[in-house]
Amino acid sequence: RSADVTDNLLIRRLSMDPSTPSKIYAASSIGILATEDSGTTWTNVLPGYFIDIERHPTDPNTMYASTFDGDAQVFVSTNGGTNWSQTSNFTGIGRINIEVSAAAPDMVGLLCSDADDDGLFGLYSSADKGQNWTQFFDGHVTGNNLLGWEEDASDADGQGSYDLAFAIDPTDANK
Repeated sequence: RSADVTDNLLIRRLSMDPSTPSKIYAASSIGILATEDSGTTWTNVLPGYFIDIERHPTDPNTMYASTFDGDAQVFVSTNGGTNWSQTSNFTGIGRINIEVSAAAPDMVGLLCSDADDDGLFGLYSSADKGQNWTQFFDGHVTGNNLLGWEEDASDADGQGSYDLAFAIDPTDANK
């Protein structure tokens, strides 16, 4: 069925299959939605509240998606979005922004906001297509809350649940 405005369905991000443009995935407030007919019909392939979805830069069958709640998580599909597996076990993260770079195709970066105060929880990285995660920047250290209101980043608050974005350089994954 189609969605009505009264359903309060939010689409947060779209990902189009580069080899089959009629196949699109959506990170939405009710799950990962998939269409194979350019949006005429949709199937919910993974229920939940999803905020982001990204595709591996050189392997279109590998996709990454993140949930949006008090314990946001990362899910990975290696078969073009048909099946998904949770690859993280985070606690205290409210929102996750996922980024990839053609300069290091198997690397995945995460920018995470704190579930309690919307400040910076931290930055995470995976070198193996999202199977394992390592925190490399802790937002809870005084002076590290880059999402905060104070100029010196010393506060804990922020609006990470509202506007959270970052990018990895497509030619230099260290930037």
